[in-house]
Parts: sequence; structure tokens; C-alpha cells
Amino acid sequence: MEETKNYGKMRSFWFFQTMAIIVAAGLAVFNFLYLRAENISVFFISLAINILLVLILAARAWGLSKIFSDLRKDRDSCNTETAVKSSEIQELEKITRQLVRRDLELARANQRLAELDAAKSDFISIAAHQLRTPLTGIKWSYTELLDPKTGSLNDEQKQLLKNGFTGITNIIDLVNDLLNVSHLEEGKYEFNFKKQPLLPIVNKAMAGLKLVADEKKITLFSKIPASGLPEINMDGEKMGLALANVLDNAIKYTPKGGRIDFLVSQEQGLIKIVVQDSGIGIPKDQKGRLFTKFFRANNAVGVQTSGTGLGLYMVKKIIDRHNGKITVDSAEGKGATFIITLPEQSAKKK
Repeated sequence: MEETKNYGKMRSFWFFQTMAIIVAAGLAVFNFLYLRAENISVFFISLAINILLVLILAARAWGLSKIFSDLRKDRDSCNTETAVKSSEIQELEKITRQLVRRDLELARANQRLAELDAAKSDFISIAAHQLRTPLTGIKWSYTELLDPKTGSLNDEQKQLLKNGFTGITNIIDLVNDLLNVSHLEEGKYEFNFKKQPLLPIVNKAMAGLKLVADEKKITLFSKIPASGLPEINMDGEKMGLALANVLDNAIKYTPKGGRIDFLVSQEQGLIKIVVQDSGIGIPKDQKGRLFTKFFRANNAVGVQTSGTGLGLYMVKKIIDRHNGKITVDSAEGKGATFIITLPEQSAKKK
């Protein structure tokens, strides 16, 4: 704006300067025509003054014209820059509109994904509820058929029933896992926190899986402080489920004849639970996904075809709710060590 004002002023100066030169030249012509006849000396003096004035004004006009030319160039350059900036602003406005439109599209897509995820969770929850009752009935039928009191069976019949019993048990476990995860995500997985001893929960988890370990000839070694363990504020049922899942995971992926150590200790106000196995281990590039939903390591799928990838996901959720922490140290082919730490004053998260 300032450059435009200067340009206008210089243009006005140049115009009046040019007019002054024309007036001076007119006076010179007047002197030549009228004063020369009257007084020759006055004529020459006036002529000299007019010529000097014309030269001064011409020099001044030339200087002003040069300045005027420079200002005109600056104005043209400024106009060019303004046009470029205007074009850039228009382009930025266009990009901004596109970004706003894409942001709205992403928001709608995220909302749609959230709706689909909620619908999926609802479907899983409903399906699992509907499946659990008939599956439990089928399992009860297999149990009754395998009971010697029901009647004698030949070896082939017994084996077929055992296979069916194992299969239906795995399906029921899958349904229960799906229901538990669904309830966790919906906030319906209620925790009943109260102060209670940890030792009975540890012993129950180990006893429940000892038979499975014995079948695979896996040595299950435990070490618990002789002085016992303090009471902590926790949900005993959920904590038992978490410990059982970690142990079950270790047994699944430890070959026959292997070893699992279950170690419990107290360290600086923390309860530390270590489950160390001599199994297949976890690939280094997949450890970061170990506690995510439905994840199973590549080598785990090759060894154990059954599994949902939900067990460790639930374990982490349960430990987190107890203000605890679970980590893993492992290398492929060298076993895995799961470490759970719980504060002695574990409390429910609000």
C-alpha cells in the first residue's frame, strides 16, 4: 500500500515538472519574439535565465522519470508477487477445504467402524451365550457316556468319546474366552475386590493344571516363600483365571519332558510371580504383539493348532485392573519367562 502511494506522488511530481519545462520553453519563445526588438541586452539575459531554467527542470524531470521508472518496476513486481501470493492463498484454501472434507470423511468412517465393532461384539456375545448352554449339555452327555456306571464300552468307543469330549471342552473354552473378552470390552466384566490371601489362589491354579502337565511329562516346579504371602486387595476369581492362563500357555508350548518353574516372591512392597518354561519361545519381532487380541506367534500356530489368541490378552487386562504389570522375556527356541508384579496394596482402578 505504501509503495502505491509513493508511486502516485512521484507520478504527480513528474507531471508538474514536465509542465514547468513547457512553460519555461514558452517564456523563451516569448522573449525571442517580443523582447528582442525592445531591448537586446534584456533579451539575452532573459534568454539565458530561461535556458538555465529549462536545463535545470529538464535534469530534474529526467531524474524524476528515472525514479518513476524504478517505482513502476517495483509496482509491477509487487503486483506480480501479489498475484502469486493470491494464487498460493487460493491453493491453500482449496487444500484446506479438501482436508476438512477428508477429515469429515474419516470421522464418518471411524464412527462406522465403531458401530461395526460394537455390532461384532454384540454378535459374539449373543452367539456365545446361545452356544454355551447346548455345548455344556453335550459335554455332560460325553461325561455320562464315559462313566463306567453307564455301561461297558470297547476301546475304540472309549477313544472316540474321549476325542469328542476333548473337542467339546476346547469349544466351550473358546466360547468362555469370547464371552470374557466381550464383557471386558463392554465394561461388564465386574471385579469384586477384597483383601484376601494370594497363596490359595496360586495353589489352585497349579493344581488345576498339574494333570495336564503330567500327561505331557512336564516337570512343574514351584517355589513359594516359607513365611507365606501377605493378603492383597484383589478379585480372587479373576486373579486365579489370569494365573491359570499363563500356566496353561506355558504347558501348551513346552514340549514333552520339559520344565516349568512357578516362582513367587516378595520384593520391595511387590508380589512377584514368575512363570518360566523351556518351550518354543517367542520370535523377537512378534513380542510386541503378544498381549494383543487374537494374536498368536507364527511358531505357536505350528506347534499348537488350537487356540484363540485371547488368553494373554485377558491376562493383561486383569493384571492392569489390579494396578499390576506383566512382562515377558523370551527368545525363539529358548523358552519364555512371564513376570507378573502386583503391589501388596493392590487396589481397584477408578
